[in-house]
Amino acid sequence: MRAYLELAKKSFQEMLSSRGEALLRLLAMLLSLYLLYTFWKGLYANAAEVQGITFNEMLTYAILSAVTGGILNIFGLLQVYIAYWMARKMRSGEIVMDMLRPTDFQLSLFSNSTGRFVFNLIISVPVVCFAFLVFKLAPPSGLQALLFFLASLAISYLLVFLIDFLVSLIAFWTTQTRGVGGFTRLIIALLSGSFIPLWFFPAWARDALSWLPFASIYHAPLSIFIGKLQGADAVRTIVVQVAWVIILFSLSRLLWARSRRHLMIHAG
Repeated sequence: MRAYLELAKKSFQEMLSSRGEALLRLLAMLLSLYLLYTFWKGLYANAAEVQGITFNEMLTYAILSAVTGGILNIFGLLQVYIAYWMARKMRSGEIVMDMLRPTDFQLSLFSNSTGRFVFNLIISVPVVCFAFLVFKLAPPSGLQALLFFLASLAISYLLVFLIDFLVSLIAFWTTQTRGVGGFTRLIIALLSGSFIPLWFFPAWARDALSWLPFASIYHAPLSIFIGKLQGADAVRTIVVQVAWVIILFSLSRLLWARSRRHLMIHAG
């Protein structure tokens, strides 16, 4: 366990050393929030609510989505870049050294990503506080809603990591994941409610998407935060999230075992 904590610490320190990049991220996020406010203000100019969602609820959802998912998937609390890292390591051959270390490869990657997550969290907190003060966003309805939201958000991070890890395994066959990785991020953005909330989808599409892992990433925690999912509905949503974590984790272990054997055979 100590080795994994050190990996997370090292990743955090590497991010912390790029203070200029951190400042640019902060400024970009603040500008993005203003643009989101202007966009949704214009859409709600002649309507008190759309699809049962008030302007204040929609703005809260959109801003939290931007902070967690990132504008255009560039800046965000839940962003991981395992697929690109894996492809670079495969092309350079460094992946062999990582696999020879006396640690679990997947858990090592998770520790590294967690260091980035903590750094992004530190950057995101002041942005969220600023947004709540300036745009007067709607807080959670109570302590239970806040705890459900935090639990759901933590599970969302696990889902993002597992999906990105699965995509990264393609590098063991192609040494390139940029195209597939970019397509996967686009699919997540469109089907997770990150850009367009699932409430605005047709009923049949909304019901179908709610059972997929993508909706569990953004739509689930954000719906809990603004109070659209409460009590038993919130618990049911979290159970679906946990089920997807179990499914994707099991699949990732199976594919990792095959990927490792493929690399060993290919390397002789």
